[in-house]
Amino acid sequence: MEQKAEHNQPELGQNQHPVNALNDMGALQRIIREMMELEARRGERPTYRKPYPAYIDQIPLSPSFKVPNFTLFNGEDTHASSVEHIGRFFVQCIAIENNPLLKLRLFGNSLSGQAFT
Repeated sequence: MEQKAEHNQPELGQNQHPVNALNDMGALQRIIREMMELEARRGERPTYRKPYPAYIDQIPLSPSFKVPNFTLFNGEDTHASSVEHIGRFFVQCIAIENNPLLKLRLFGNSLSGQAFT
């Protein structure tokens, strides 16, 4: 007999994406697209929601941790590319390179204007 794997749909409000998906650019893009489509279907003006699970904000920081002074990216400067900005962000996060969830949490601090929106 052939066994079928069950694929249960997660209940609304539960984290639908495993943490490993955060390391996959395509998966992260799908997460953001799904969030935006959900807001659009509601017919409401989108409100700001962090593009990662809430528990990431609960990860404790060491008492000596200082948020780096990030170079801001607004998405409108014709001389700055998003790829360049991400590279600069990773260089500025060198002290936390072994903590990808903290990088995800801090990335919004490097955005401004249209890029943040």
